[in-house]
Amino acid sequence: MADYLSKRGFIVFAGMRTTGKQANSVVPISLDVTDDVSCQNSLDHIHKLHQRIDVLINCAAMTLVGPTDSFSSKEFQSILDVNLIGPFRLIKSVIPIMKKQRSGRIINITSLNGKLAFPNFSIYGASKFGLEALGLSLRYELAQTGVFVTNVAPGAIAPVNSTENTPKNNRMPHVPAREKFWIMKKLMPMVTMDEIARAIETVITKPNPPSQIELGRDVKVATLLHRLLPGFCWDSLMTFVWTR
Repeated sequence: MADYLSKRGFIVFAGMRTTGKQANSVVPISLDVTDDVSCQNSLDHIHKLHQRIDVLINCAAMTLVGPTDSFSSKEFQSILDVNLIGPFRLIKSVIPIMKKQRSGRIINITSLNGKLAFPNFSIYGASKFGLEALGLSLRYELAQTGVFVTNVAPGAIAPVNSTENTPKNNRMPHVPAREKFWIMKKLMPMVTMDEIARAIETVITKPNPPSQIELGRDVKVATLLHRLLPGFCWDSLMTFVWTR
């Protein structure tokens, strides 16, 4: 995403805990989203250089997958600190700048797991549900300031190349649905990183971007079924998919 936007002419600062060499025109900047001071200092530095900040993209995240009762409270606190409180820290620091400019975009990368609850994704989903709520509330609070907030919810994301291995979590007690039902691979292909980057560019450049964007056929199909099916039908479908 950072590479894509920099190649499209945007000045991109990529926050990372350990900064390395500059890649292309992307500028690495020291940032730890779990630290209040680090978040404030990073944004202050960018603002000092350019006298403005036009876009904040909250994309840092960690994933923990497994049965809910297998996690400790410390692990739950850790994932909330990165996935939910981290974006809050950056948003809180950037809002005064954008309000003063009377313009800005805040983009939160959420997830299908922030829209629907799935087994073994409970604490990850909780963090993403929280980010969805945070973004939507802010959208209305900032409506009259020229600052737009958009939640971008991708479904399953395809690896950069087809040979890339997906790390296995030994606490995952089920086989992913795409591996159990071959038809799902055909009907609901994974969304690519380029598709996500293009969607974010649209949010940045559109005069009045939407509050929510769903990316990937799996997100659209799952959320549509959840809205249309009676509760007992959805429960039966979930039980069939996840326990078969």
